[in-house]
Amino acid sequence: MIITYSLGLGVRETARLKMTDIDSKRMMVRIRGSKGGKDRYSILVLYGLCTFKRILGKISPAEWFFEGAKKSDHITTHAIQLVFYAAKAQQNDAYS
Repeated sequence: MIITYSLGLGVRETARLKMTDIDSKRMMVRIRGSKGGKDRYSILVLYGLCTFKRILGKISPAEWFFEGAKKSDHITTHAIQLVFYAAKAQQNDAYS
């Protein structure tokens, strides 16, 4: 969720994020097939880079940053939406 928010990604863009899209030297992330099917770049803030590194310390994805059930495919947009719903519900419970 932090990755999506800090990079200004949509759910579909988050699902299709590849390991090769992250350029930590230039602090940029390439977003493929954005609105209108065009590629764009987003600035990778230091917190986002630290989050990427923390995630990569726990998993080692081959191609897609968020792998799906099959390692050769990316996570589904529905799975990402479920994560967002769960986080929202958890936040609402914390404020109740």
